[in-house]
Amino acid sequence: MKSEQLKLTLPVGNPPSQQTMSYQQLFDLARSEANAARYAAAAYYIEALATAAPQDFDAQLFAADIMLLNRELSKAAEYARKATDLKYDAERALVMQSRIAMAGNDGATTIAFLQALLELNPGNHRYHCEMGDAYLALGDSTQALACYNQALNCNKREARSALQMARLPGPGLSKPRVRQLEFLLDSAQLNQADQIYAHFALANTYDKKGDIEKQFKHLTRGNQLADLHHVYSSDEHWSTINATRKFFTQDRIRQLNYPNAEQRRIIFVIGMPRSGSTLIEQILCAHPQVASAGENPHMHHAVSNFCWEHGDQLPFPAALESADFSKMPEIAANYLGAISDLDSSPVIIDKTLGNYLYPGLIAAIFPHAKFIHSARHPVATCYGCYKVLFGSGLVPFSYRLDHLAAHYRGTQEIIEFWNVELPGKVYTQHYETLVADQKAQTRALLEFCELPWNDDCLEFHKGDRAVSSASNFQVKQKLYSSAVSEWEKFTDYLGPILAMAEELENEENGG
Repeated sequence: MKSEQLKLTLPVGNPPSQQTMSYQQLFDLARSEANAARYAAAAYYIEALATAAPQDFDAQLFAADIMLLNRELSKAAEYARKATDLKYDAERALVMQSRIAMAGNDGATTIAFLQALLELNPGNHRYHCEMGDAYLALGDSTQALACYNQALNCNKREARSALQMARLPGPGLSKPRVRQLEFLLDSAQLNQADQIYAHFALANTYDKKGDIEKQFKHLTRGNQLADLHHVYSSDEHWSTINATRKFFTQDRIRQLNYPNAEQRRIIFVIGMPRSGSTLIEQILCAHPQVASAGENPHMHHAVSNFCWEHGDQLPFPAALESADFSKMPEIAANYLGAISDLDSSPVIIDKTLGNYLYPGLIAAIFPHAKFIHSARHPVATCYGCYKVLFGSGLVPFSYRLDHLAAHYRGTQEIIEFWNVELPGKVYTQHYETLVADQKAQTRALLEFCELPWNDDCLEFHKGDRAVSSASNFQVKQKLYSSAVSEWEKFTDYLGPILAMAEELENEENGG
């Protein structure tokens, strides 16, 4: 049911002014804010619309979508339920509910929604693929493989399922599947998105077969195509890092501290993707006092909203030069509101690696916060990123070796800066040492987090917590060391990363 005659008067803009808007104007404004990644503003507008139009299916479903983007999963689920209750389009509503459940790492609920979808549309290859993802998040690679096979049986061009199959433990794609993908690529039968999936699937398979030349042929082409869909500037990254270091002197950090700051114990895992961060999270989450907020945009949104509202609408960190710091508690309130489902847990782990820009602010609003720097050999980290196809827009620097090298270097430097400026707050956990001496390293990690010893932290792989990161099936296994030096086989193909690693080594050795 549409509400096209609806008119709403509400505060709009910054500074806000009262405006009367139609249903479509408010809907479009919410969409525009979401497209600009201002999800909190989008949520404000769409909630006003959904409240005023409770019988409008599209308003309720779009509200669910915006809340999902804003990682307000409880609200997202409530709006999706309202859309479902309107009985207007059961399939679209179920799709939204499955997405929300998957975002919450609830694999079992995701599977239940997808089973309902497959009853409505049994030949939909995407639903079979998403079912495989849900089983994979739960660590059930056998069921995941069956779902991906079914997706390909429904549609031979379902290249994303081929990629997921190739990532599973085992020998990779079968020879018939490889021939099929290569034929589809050679005969130009795949759209560009599926070409990307196909190249990464073949690269994974040839990697397992030890055919390095073919592996990098497909890995290079897949990354070239993926890079066309991403915008990244290493100069802008360095500019942000340098401006952050310039602003956050120790005197400035002391000035920002508040006597009534939030007392929550939050551990932020920061660093580069593919550095062992999911392993750290799983070890800590095996402790009965710990819950995880996963990877989320909450701190980024809270800081961005603060900068927009109180810093002349400039981005971070430029906004801080003119910001009204008496309003800084709003950052804490917005962040805690987004993770309110975890209120009962004494310690929270936030594994949003990109929070490495914000420790100066976080330490002011959460004085008990600590930071774990997830670190790994630079070549292993960067190669690990290059060979993985991340979700669209999530890791825009991972599709070019020179971008990876520059981003790694910048990330290391800003985290080293925080280690100096926030003494005792930053702990570096090296992947290689954790793998080599699991018990001692786990004990040291727990001590830094001020947590008592618990044997479950050594048996993290036995937990039933769903994992949706690129390491989802690795962390469901016992700790293993085979990935530590894997990159050494590929040195002929990793020039820019090797050069960066050599520079870092020379600097550490005083060269």
